Order: sequence, then C-alpha cells, then structure tokens
Amino acid sequence: MSKGGTLPDDDLERKLDKLLRDYGAKLESLELTLPAAGAVPEPPPAYLRKEYFPDEPPAAPAAAAWETESPRIERVLVAPAPEIAAPAPPPEERPAAPEPARPPRIQGPAARPIERRAGARTAERALNAGLALAAVLAALGLWRAASLVAQAPHRFFPLKGGHLAGLAGSGASLFAADGGRLLEISAGGAARDAGSLSGGPAAGLARDDAGHFWTSSDGQDVLYEHDADGPRSVRKAYRYPNRRFTQVALTGDALWALDGETGAAYQYMLSRSLLGTSLTPISQFAGTPDTARAAGLSAAQGLLWVCDPAQRRVLRLRPEGSRLAPVDSLDLSPWIAPGARITGMTLAGGYLWVLTGWPAGIHRLRLDALEWRRS
Repeated sequence: MSKGGTLPDDDLERKLDKLLRDYGAKLESLELTLPAAGAVPEPPPAYLRKEYFPDEPPAAPAAAAWETESPRIERVLVAPAPEIAAPAPPPEERPAAPEPARPPRIQGPAARPIERRAGARTAERALNAGLALAAVLAALGLWRAASLVAQAPHRFFPLKGGHLAGLAGSGASLFAADGGRLLEISAGGAARDAGSLSGGPAAGLARDDAGHFWTSSDGQDVLYEHDADGPRSVRKAYRYPNRRFTQVALTGDALWALDGETGAAYQYMLSRSLLGTSLTPISQFAGTPDTARAAGLSAAQGLLWVCDPAQRRVLRLRPEGSRLAPVDSLDLSPWIAPGARITGMTLAGGYLWVLTGWPAGIHRLRLDALEWRRS
C-alpha cells in the first residue's frame, strides 16, 4: 500500500480478476432458460401472478406458545400503548321544561317598613292583652272556686277546747267561753286565746255595743257584766232571787235571759249613766220545755232564736202577750251528728253559728240557704 492510503495498480488488478472469476462461476451454476427469438413466453407460475396476492395483507400469525406462557412478557410485548383520552364534549344544554301556569296572586301594595313595625307592635299588644285576659280569667276562676267554698251552705271548723260553752257574735268575730278563758273565732274558723274571763264557768255569753261581755253561770241567779279590755274582770253582778239563768242574749239596749228551770224568758232594759250600768226588768214570758233546756239564745228580727240540743233544732219564737209563740223551726240533723253535744248558738254576719263541745268545733250555716219549717 502506497503512502496516502491507496493500493498499487498490480494488487488492484489481481483483486478484480478474482472477483470476476468468483461471480462467473456462480453465474454458470445457474440454469437460465431464455426463450427463443419470436417465441411466445410462457405465463408465469401461479404464485407469481397478481391474482395470487390479495388486496389486504394476510392476518398476523397466531402467537407462539412461548409468547403466552409468561404473563409478564405478554404484558410487555402485547400491551397497547396508553391512549390519551380526548376531552369530553361539554354537556348539551337542554331547555328547561316550562312550569305549569299558576293562577295570578292578587297582592296589595307592599307594606312600608314603618307599617310593618306598627303591625308587629299591634300583634304584640294583642298577645299581651290575651295573656292578661287569660290571667284574669284564671284568677276569677280561683276566686270563684274560693267564693263557692266560702259560700257553701254549711262548713265545720274544728276548735281546740275542753269546755266550750256560750257563743256571742260581735262584728266580724265570734267569742266562746272555754272554762275561765275567752276564745276569739274569726269568720274563717281561725281561733285565738282572747284572755281570761272571771266569774266562774259561763253557760251563756253575750256582748253589748260598748264591748262589755255578759255571762250567766249555769243554774245560778246572777248575771255578770265584764270589762271590755284587760283581764275582763267582773264589773258588776246582778242578782235575781229564785231565777236560774242559763242563756243570755243582747239586741240593742234589751237583754234577754232564759230560766233553766221554768224555761221563762226575761227581758231587761240596759241603761248606762254616770253612776254605772243598770238592768231594769221589762217583761216576762212563759216558756216551754224547749226553752228550759236551751243551749243557745239570740234575739233578731223581733224573734227569739232558741237552740234545742236534745232535738237538734233551732226554734224561732215570737213574744206575744205573756208567752212565746212558735213561728218555725230548723232541723240541724243534716249537719250535726246525733252524738254531738251542742253548747252554744248565735247569729252574726248572715250566718247561723252552732257551737259543739264534742267534737269541739263550730258549724257555720248560711241563713239564706236554710229551709225553715213552720210550726
């Protein structure tokens, strides 16, 4: 090889001759049959014809067994490349279905803010007025219930006392003698100790307009006048021989006393002066067995009211001439038990009050609800 990278001419010729000899030998080994001049060429074999080749390429051959034996190789060799999803087209906007036609609403003009606040205040006032009315009605109902109880035809109030006897009404209070003590009872049945009452155990009890108490001891011939205040000592004793006073009552300036032996009723005039109090006999009325055993005495409406404990009744008698004429009577048995011991009776505040020593208490009867039986 010469300088510059070229072959010498002798070497080049030798190599070319060798190549020609090699290719010539190969061409001679091939049997080529050429048609003669003017001869019709034979058609090419079928596998060389155009009809043999289909318009579409043949289907790919089935995969070999080794290609399906390994899932990993199959996924690598066969898995298609991920496709990039095209963006979804925007949803087609469909026109909304038309709403059914509604009847037109008739509305007044819109209220102004001031008018709305005024309406709210009016509603609040109406609500407050309704609540107030409900409270008033509830109070009236309670008051009505309480008034019905208070105005019941009969009520009984138990009392604490061992020797209750004599009953006197004065204003809104009642007074009863309990041995040597005085008991004050309200119209509602509440009782309290009102101090001592001298002169011995009282059977009859009365109180005059000046607040002085008058008592009669059972079966004695004396009437006692007591002080209005303090220990209520005996101010004066009025003795009437041959009389056995049991019950006493006052109406204005007239004092009435019953005789426990004869049942006679004595009337005295009560007068006061600088010299003191005096009793002046006015009249005397023959009595009956009912007045002889009386356990209570009151004078009102021109009549004497006498309580007969044995028959559990109240008699109303009218003084006529020299006797006491029966007018009518009231049966107490619906309210007072047969074994009850009646020890006093009086009138006060539109009620008839009956005192019992056993059971110790006081019965209140509404006068306008009582039914009297004419004698």
